[in-house]
Amino acid sequence: MSGVLVVVVVAVLAGALAIAMVPNVPAAVSAVAARSIFLIVSLSELTAAPHVPPDTVMLPAPTYR
Repeated sequence: MSGVLVVVVVAVLAGALAIAMVPNVPAAVSAVAARSIFLIVSLSELTAAPHVPPDTVMLPAPTYR
């Protein structure tokens, strides 16, 4: 869950940076750009491989002979 929070924070900061770097663009366009950045980052987080903590890695089942 913390990974999602990091993604949200990064997306918001990236959107704010995009708005701050282009002050001549109307607020509506910069808001759309911020939402687009947020969507792209969110989708990349959703399609990424799920994070498995090292202590929960599944080991192969023992083979009994």
